Amino acid sequence: MLQLLSTLIMGKQLTARGIKAPGLRPRTKVAQDAQKRRGSTVAKPSSSTGEVLKLPPSLPMASKLPALRGRRGGCVVGVDEAGRGPWAGPVVAAAVTAGAAAVQRTAGVTDSKKLSEAQREAVFAELTSDPDIRYEVVVVGRERIDRTNILAAAHEAMAKAVKQLQKKLPQAQRGAVLVDGNLIPKQLESSSCKAVVGGDRTCFEIAAASVLAKVTRDRHMRKLHNKFPDYGFDSHKGYGTAAHQAALQRLGPCTEHRTTFQPLKGFLATGEWKQRGKRTAKKPEPSNA
Repeated sequence: MLQLLSTLIMGKQLTARGIKAPGLRPRTKVAQDAQKRRGSTVAKPSSSTGEVLKLPPSLPMASKLPALRGRRGGCVVGVDEAGRGPWAGPVVAAAVTAGAAAVQRTAGVTDSKKLSEAQREAVFAELTSDPDIRYEVVVVGRERIDRTNILAAAHEAMAKAVKQLQKKLPQAQRGAVLVDGNLIPKQLESSSCKAVVGGDRTCFEIAAASVLAKVTRDRHMRKLHNKFPDYGFDSHKGYGTAAHQAALQRLGPCTEHRTTFQPLKGFLATGEWKQRGKRTAKKPEPSNA
């Protein structure tokens, strides 16, 4: 009796830490799926720290939301992008369609901005390995952004992702396209397309696209950090932080900086940083040494 009690206590301690205790029966798949829907799913350990991650509940499918599903039927495609605001690097878009089974067994599919980097990586791994989820990711680089503009480049990436995904679907299965934001890319205007403000906080398909786009871009920026280590791309991912501004003031731009972006464009033209109509810093004079 004492030995049995000791085993049970040990099992509770181990499972509370996310470790499977020997001799204890695993949860059934039904229980695991129910646990995921409650948002207490233990995800895969972080590859870097071994930390056990808990993920929030996933958002509902668009088909469960009358305001979004429309009357067309078929597979709803969710679209989102990452990287419109940074001063450097590409913009990335993803398009996703999902089966009901995938939604039931995948936790953490919500607005990518509400997830930690480790959580996003865990959700990314689940999404990209699930046979009931189809997706496409498109990257549009800095040169294209500077040659057109960021909105055009982002819409180009979104439209390409949607069209590439739709090629994988039979015509009869192609449903509505839901785009995060308040604008529809002109390339998709002939489609059954709807702009959804706050879509990445509303439905599974758009949220899944936001995670795929965000993780893909973050990984790309970490690679750029290896090429340009002095700018800190691995930490700020190209956004206009104080550390990024200081690096630009010290080093000038690299080939991955969007030189048509304000305030970087103004800094390169005048040697001064302008923010909210105020001058914040001057470009240092080059050394004569």
